[in-house]
Amino acid sequence: MIPFIQKKGTTTSASKRGQVLGYAALTGDRKMKLKEIVALTGVPKSTCSDLINKAKQKSLETGDPDLCSQQNLAPDPTSKKGRNKVLTAEEERRLIAITLSDATHCRMPLRELATEAGLNPTKKPLMNEIHKANRLAFCLRNRDQDWRDIIFTDESYFETSNLRERRVRGVLRRAGEKFVPRNMNRKYFGGSTVMFWGAILYGYAGSELPYHIYKMPYETPREQALALTMLLAEYDREVINPIEPGIPPQLLERKKNRKGGIDWYIYRERIMYPLLFPLALLAKETTNRNVIIMEDNAPAHKHQYQTIFRRRV
Repeated sequence: MIPFIQKKGTTTSASKRGQVLGYAALTGDRKMKLKEIVALTGVPKSTCSDLINKAKQKSLETGDPDLCSQQNLAPDPTSKKGRNKVLTAEEERRLIAITLSDATHCRMPLRELATEAGLNPTKKPLMNEIHKANRLAFCLRNRDQDWRDIIFTDESYFETSNLRERRVRGVLRRAGEKFVPRNMNRKYFGGSTVMFWGAILYGYAGSELPYHIYKMPYETPREQALALTMLLAEYDREVINPIEPGIPPQLLERKKNRKGGIDWYIYRERIMYPLLFPLALLAKETTNRNVIIMEDNAPAHKHQYQTIFRRRV
């Protein structure tokens, strides 16, 4: 088990020490309180207090009344900057030896290397028996309530030709060993990534439910230009014939310099309008009950514009 060692903060610089002790040395009408020194220097209250108390203690021991003497401005010889090491020297040597043993270990994350070296932290179980019992009781208590009126939606990626293994992965190596064979990544081209969107709803077979497979790339330059034209035309139509009386129309804009991916517009045009909303309206007409759409917190789902579209349905 890797031992837990309390981390130490950074060492206060000599200039900051001088500011703190200089303000603390003021007397008479110019004497400052600790909170005033903290506000002026930006040094944490506990650090200011420690610096002042240690300087006063040294002044009593040496007989030098100057709090800003050189011995008080210099950090303690035993103070350490940054984090303390968690691994011993022997454990570090063992990890380095395992890492450089072959190509497989060069590509392993540090957590996996530590596990192979026998360095395993104590882990708390995610759920105990009480947690499991409470969850089961909740499911049994609510299995016939509300869930029939909820449309659950989600996306998932599927990869072919073992893409995860052929993607570029970093290796752990020494300087100057860039082209050592064990540190070289081989690339195998071919295959593709496919993203699938789907929905499930009680009482509907899989063949009755909508789904969508996103093509790659998600959007071509021509489609981006067409989307801009459509948004401008949409705004012009709402200026002439407002959809929501009393609410001024808003020119909907997409993020500039997008790097691909699915944004609110793609989600609206390919999922919400043609697939998701029609399913919700059909379910509401069939059951005569309100239907709830369940989505995750993906940026395309929770964008501020989506509130406008949902309000209009």
